[in-house]
Amino acid sequence: MGLILTVVLAVVAVGAVNQAALETARHAYAAALQDLDDATNDRQDALQAAQVLLDATTADDVDDPVLLDQLAELVAAAPELSSIVALDLESATDPAVIDAERSSLESFLDAVRSEVDAIVAAITGVEESRATQELSIAMADLEAAITEGDAALAESDGRVSDESVRSALGSALDAAREIRASSSATPETMRNEAASVRSAVAAVVDARVPVFTDVNGTWCYWENNSFCVTITLPRVGDDSVNQKPGADSYYPSRGDGWTYVVPGEPCFTTVVGDASGDPMGSAVFYFCPRGVSSSDRFQNYNNAQFDRIYISQQGAIDPYFRQSEWGAAVGR
Repeated sequence: MGLILTVVLAVVAVGAVNQAALETARHAYAAALQDLDDATNDRQDALQAAQVLLDATTADDVDDPVLLDQLAELVAAAPELSSIVALDLESATDPAVIDAERSSLESFLDAVRSEVDAIVAAITGVEESRATQELSIAMADLEAAITEGDAALAESDGRVSDESVRSALGSALDAAREIRASSSATPETMRNEAASVRSAVAAVVDARVPVFTDVNGTWCYWENNSFCVTITLPRVGDDSVNQKPGADSYYPSRGDGWTYVVPGEPCFTTVVGDASGDPMGSAVFYFCPRGVSSSDRFQNYNNAQFDRIYISQQGAIDPYFRQSEWGAAVGR
């Protein structure tokens, strides 16, 4: 009787062990299947993020275009994942079979995770490269603004109607230099400081009192910017005679090396031509700073938002605009 009882107990123990192994195998398989599902979703998210980044980024946006190419290659090489036919754990009763299937799942899971890691690393590389390039561009723009501000400050000394605008420009330049020297400055901060400097420069320009020597520079004909003239005035004087250019009058050269300007005109008005003063070899010369126009009725084109010069024997016929402003002035 004791022997029979022992056998029965042994059979029960083996069955319990098998059931425990089966449940363990099923649980491990289900966990691996869930991990694979999560990793697949992560992969899809990474691929979408990579494509969005690629669509929004050009080689000029990064300091190392190779990183952009590498990300594009990863996205292009990503295969379509085949559907996983999962075990029916309710009907699967062999732990060894379940464990074998789980091992296959985990191998696939490792491959998916490696792919996700590579895509995420490539995304990070491109984003960091974009940040570096953005910082570099912002710094270059800030440097340019400081250069523009320094030039405006120096050139406007004693030539503005309101000295406070020059003080404001000086303060803006000091703030910009502090940002330039800061190791923690962001591109946004740099752009803001550059904008502040340029705003202060614009205020100085608006307050600046034009003088005839502003005519110095290169000017291009309004209909053809390949026809240009460069003007450099050594000296400037004032004419004491209120005369208008016309058929019966001209401004004779005095032979003293000075360029004389006629008062009474909204634009600076003088004459250019033969040093002998021959009126047939001379022409009227207008320099009209932005914001004013000549009273001369002969004007074929006028854009008072820009500086202009006119050189003609018939009055102010056709303008020349500064070479640097020509496109904006004529709309081309």
